[in-house]
Amino acid sequence: MTRSPDDLRLLWAVAATGALPREAALRLAREALGAPLRERLHREHGVALTALVTAAQHADRTLVRCGTCGTKTPLRQVRLDDASARCSCGGTVGLPSLLRELAREGAPPPVPPPTAGGPGRIGAYEIRGRVGAGAMGTVYRAYDPNLQREVALKVLHPQLASDANFVRRFRREAIVLARLRHPNIVPVYDLGEHEGIPYLAMAYLPGQTVRARVRTEGPRDARTALAWTSQALWGLCAAHAEGVVHRDVKPDNLLLDPAGEGEEVRLVDFGLAKPPEMRADISGGALVLGTPAYMSPEQCRGEAATPASDLYSLGCTMYFMLSGTPPFQGDAPVEVMHAHLDRAPARLAPLPDTCWNFLARLMAKSPSERPAGAAEAQRSATSLLAEMAIAAPRPGGPGHASDGETTVREPPTF
Repeated sequence: MTRSPDDLRLLWAVAATGALPREAALRLAREALGAPLRERLHREHGVALTALVTAAQHADRTLVRCGTCGTKTPLRQVRLDDASARCSCGGTVGLPSLLRELAREGAPPPVPPPTAGGPGRIGAYEIRGRVGAGAMGTVYRAYDPNLQREVALKVLHPQLASDANFVRRFRREAIVLARLRHPNIVPVYDLGEHEGIPYLAMAYLPGQTVRARVRTEGPRDARTALAWTSQALWGLCAAHAEGVVHRDVKPDNLLLDPAGEGEEVRLVDFGLAKPPEMRADISGGALVLGTPAYMSPEQCRGEAATPASDLYSLGCTMYFMLSGTPPFQGDAPVEVMHAHLDRAPARLAPLPDTCWNFLARLMAKSPSERPAGAAEAQRSATSLLAEMAIAAPRPGGPGHASDGETTVREPPTF
């Protein structure tokens, strides 16, 4: 059975919301479907978008009924992208079955959030405010009374905490990250569990993200963008040397730390462990987890992220620094993913040729055409910064220039 483009977009929207907090899931589903398809969903199937998203978020408790024998199967065990998925009786289950079930019985009620362990506490940490939420969990600004310092506390979403394999991966990779000691990586302090929900304590830094800075002050000049990229490459060098791939390098995950003189770029929110149900390629097979605007071509195809994938994503991030927009945009995430595979980014005319060539190499479609590693890319960035007479550790705003002599750090050898 051939799927229509509308069906594929619907499949993508259903599957991709499974491990997101509710507000983010609804936003993603709206973007993926578009108004006409949402109207068709309601008109032809009698299903509201909110019910579809709730079903995806609670796939263990959402049951899909076989149209032949009536047997119900948990949604998590059903491949919605497979039109020929079979029940034990030989009947089919899939997207049509799910829509019929939602129209008849609706989605299961949401699971209530976990308590915070008393007013304003998670474990030993005093909660002082909510920083934000993402695909993996919610981040709080908290205070550690034992060591008398502020921390950023990431608490896993309950639906992820119920997956034993995911929690094992989360713990294992958190231990690896805790060993990373580098000025361009936000350090991990503690790994714990509260009322069955794992959490991770990291350094709390009050600075802006690169995305926030560019949104509020406009695109950066070539020297500043290259300096920020150079510092991010230092962090990737250290992470890759330990076998850690970030998996989601983007402007939101580069923090400008105001500590000390100038600002220091720090990598945050490493993709510790990605839920297996969030992997997929754009053809409607397994699901993809990542940010489509900054996702490498190989990740768009559903392949595993590698150090080369981080370089591509950093290239897209540098493009955003210079232009104020990601290299590819579209009405739906799947369109952006196709662009990563098939389209060349628009040339940024004011950019010097040497800087554009560096950026274009980071964004090469094939991993083999990108720099051989973060260390090689960092050496190239260092060379360009020396030519531009700017100190890599001290980026600033448009027109920023370094004080005194240019300082260039030698890239590491791993």
